[in-house]
Amino acid sequence: MYDDISMKKIIHSIMILTLIMSMVIPFVCSISYDDKNTLDTIVTITNSFTITPTSNSYNIKFINASITSYPRSDIRQSVTELTTEPKATVNNDNVNDAKNVISFLYNDPMIDSYVIRLDSKVTTTNIMDEINAPIIFPLNNLDGSLYSYLQPTTIIDVTPEIKNLASELIGDRTDLYEIEYVFAEYVRKNVAYDLGTLTSDVNQKSSWVLANKIGVCDEITNLFISLNRAAGIPARFVSGVAYTNLNDTFGTNWVPHAWAEVYYPGYGWIPYDVTYGQYGFIDAGHIKLMDSQESSSLNVNYNYLGNNIKLQPGKIGIDVKVLNYGEDVRGRYNFVAKAYNNEIGFGSYDMITVEVENTQKYYQIADLYLGETQGMSIIEDSKETVLNKTIHRKQVLMKPRQSATVYWIIKVDDNLDPKYVYTLPITVYNTYGENSTTFVSSRNDYNSIDYTYFKDLISSNTEESVKPYSKNIYLECTPDKNSMYIEDNASIDCVLDNRGDKTFDEINICIDNNCTTRNLAIQKIPLHYTKKFESEGLKNVEIKVYNNEFTKVSYIPINVLDKPKASITDLKYPDVVNYGDSFDISFTLVKDSKSTPKNLKITLISETNKVEWTFPEFDADKGFTIKANGNTMKPNKNNYKIIVQYADETGIMYTAEKDFVIQSQATFLENFLLYINLLGRSVEQVFTG
Repeated sequence: MYDDISMKKIIHSIMILTLIMSMVIPFVCSISYDDKNTLDTIVTITNSFTITPTSNSYNIKFINASITSYPRSDIRQSVTELTTEPKATVNNDNVNDAKNVISFLYNDPMIDSYVIRLDSKVTTTNIMDEINAPIIFPLNNLDGSLYSYLQPTTIIDVTPEIKNLASELIGDRTDLYEIEYVFAEYVRKNVAYDLGTLTSDVNQKSSWVLANKIGVCDEITNLFISLNRAAGIPARFVSGVAYTNLNDTFGTNWVPHAWAEVYYPGYGWIPYDVTYGQYGFIDAGHIKLMDSQESSSLNVNYNYLGNNIKLQPGKIGIDVKVLNYGEDVRGRYNFVAKAYNNEIGFGSYDMITVEVENTQKYYQIADLYLGETQGMSIIEDSKETVLNKTIHRKQVLMKPRQSATVYWIIKVDDNLDPKYVYTLPITVYNTYGENSTTFVSSRNDYNSIDYTYFKDLISSNTEESVKPYSKNIYLECTPDKNSMYIEDNASIDCVLDNRGDKTFDEINICIDNNCTTRNLAIQKIPLHYTKKFESEGLKNVEIKVYNNEFTKVSYIPINVLDKPKASITDLKYPDVVNYGDSFDISFTLVKDSKSTPKNLKITLISETNKVEWTFPEFDADKGFTIKANGNTMKPNKNNYKIIVQYADETGIMYTAEKDFVIQSQATFLENFLLYINLLGRSVEQVFTG
């Protein structure tokens, strides 16, 4: 069975290689229906069959073609018309009965080819089931009619390995919505969507999928249902058709598809399309044809009475024509993307933090993607692959009115051109077309941060989220300076505040893994630390307080600078200058440090001349040229000095100097004129003083 994956509205970000410009260019595609609140369609199912004799003596009394998979009305879709060609019969008056069959009966048919056709006018609706309170697991006292949806089948099997996996994933969780989330996330991240013949031509067992970690929508759904049944949670298989914008891959926008429905006591059957990443809802681009205990696909069943004939069915055709669509569905949550550091060097890592807020009074999953940008790469242990492509996607479980945080680690390319400053747009977007963009500026001499720094930061933040008492512990730390130089001391003051109702013995208090233990009552405790660094770069001082019941971490970013340094290079001048000749003195001032010299003053001085330049900051190498003339020198030897003065962030001054000599070559009369000029400048200095 062919189907789709939720790779909708992927945004490609492209950096223009100028000094400051960059652009985000959206991927242009035809209209998509997955973000519409309603969709009106005509669904057409066709099948042809041919009758051929196998001998000269044959007879046919009747042929019956029956369709069990067709659109029916339920809470998410409404069927307002159903017509057939030729006229068909229904085995009972309720066309929406899940057990109903539409039959095409041919009495005394001729040797010929035939086509059956069923047209349904269907309106689908994007509905989110508003589950606003925990449903306690394990489930008990269920209706007996659900029994078959707890049983393994030939394809949806439940092996010891599947049982063990379900138990490991559940752990000590007691909230059904959380359990369904971890089941779906495991399957989505660990089963690669693959159109190989082993999965697209044959519907594989759940145990095979678990062992091989590949599949299409059928296999992905099979394993998800098996995990549920292994845990005593009723789940069933749904066959249908779904919209995809991967028509280049499938040859059409509407493809046969499979997803699951899970039974929630008090709510009924809730859809889970793990392939599309839609947990607890399905979009209006899903049209349901059938649900069943066993994994199944769209089919037409034939039976006949006769002899010496061959009945050859053709391929089942399914076509969807869109008549109308409703308004865009807007996200039911808010999200904002931020870069941990907005200025980083070439080859540096950075962390993109996305704060997600559930503004609704019910559970939901935020489905977020990180767009790719030229000039950077996304560094994450992503386990979701679709058609051999890694998907940078995060699914975030949020309880009612709850906020959550997700992270991506990125890396700026090493080989960018050092002549440019790059502005990289980082865009996070969801399946509703909403997005949040932050910008990272990169330059060769900006600070560089390594991967471990962010990996440890994410690990500690995640640890806090799984220890519920962490919300009662507050740790606030403040350094006396956010920027310092190598081998300087930073003073860090913290307040540890237990605002809960428990006291603890032997909690661990650590600064960068140097730990002490102490007791913690319901109190505020002041903490003080001194930190020195021996290398430059953006450092993250980790203050961690933890035990078995809580973890609280405070990270103090401190920018450790090397001492500012500027040097004079490429000094060029003539050794000898004739009277009246023009000449140049040129040199380059080189920035030899990553830190930026402040309040820079450059002075070129001789016995007869003085030139000055001033700059509030010196952030790049710069060349200087002074034009002079031999008639402004003094006779014979002329001593020159270049003096460079600058300060660091704290105001401490530094100096670099360079001395050189230029010889004046002149006749007796020209030397006399030089003395006169020199005397005149001395008198001018006396009076201007």
